[in-house]
Amino acid sequence: MRFKGKNALITGASSGIGYATAVLMADEGGDIAFTYNRNEVGAKKLKEEIEKKGRKAIPYRVNFTEDEQIEMLSANVEKDLGPVDILVNNAGGLVERMPFFEISKSRWNEIMALNVWSLVLLSQRIGIKMKERGGGVIVNNASVAGRSGGGPGAMAYGVAKGAVITLTQAMGKELIAVGIRVNALAPGLIDTPFHDQFTPQDVMQGMLSRVPIKRVGTAEEMAKVILFLASDDSSYLVGATVDANGGMWVI
Repeated sequence: MRFKGKNALITGASSGIGYATAVLMADEGGDIAFTYNRNEVGAKKLKEEIEKKGRKAIPYRVNFTEDEQIEMLSANVEKDLGPVDILVNNAGGLVERMPFFEISKSRWNEIMALNVWSLVLLSQRIGIKMKERGGGVIVNNASVAGRSGGGPGAMAYGVAKGAVITLTQAMGKELIAVGIRVNALAPGLIDTPFHDQFTPQDVMQGMLSRVPIKRVGTAEEMAKVILFLASDDSSYLVGATVDANGGMWVI
């Protein structure tokens, strides 16, 4: 029960890693606010699953490319749930696979807004409240793409996730002075709806051939790393990015 008496805000939690993180954190006593965008069915299912555990579950529909919606979320969550002790910045996405010569400024800006600026803005708004209370924990979700440059057509996404890794280092060093501990997870090839949408089966098999552990990871495996980073078990980790990729990328 590492999260008994704790409130968490988990973004992008209607499926995949965010969903698994919310469920496991509720299993360990946490009350959960979470966001979704288009997957209303997944959000409803998650709310029901958390409430069956006797925990609070408050969903918010948020488009993370819209600053106004992020501002509204940060204003409402403390009122609805209570002080946020843990922020998991999981929302993000590839948006579209595009070759280098086809990427446009508008699409580039959209990918950066979704994966980088939204994380900065929400962390500012939630973090200022954490600072006033003496501290908290922020966990960012990066990607192995931020280490490798991304797969086919995923250059902009790789750049964005590389920025999340660097941002985690910067946030970690600066915010620990006010009691906020910041770290990140960089997942590898994980069995989530992300690849169902963006990765053809032949490309997926080619990527899998480069994973030394010889299998894809699961959302639950990634969620367990996030829970470790969100708990006091990782109390001496600051500004770190944990690479959970089955050996696909080893530093």
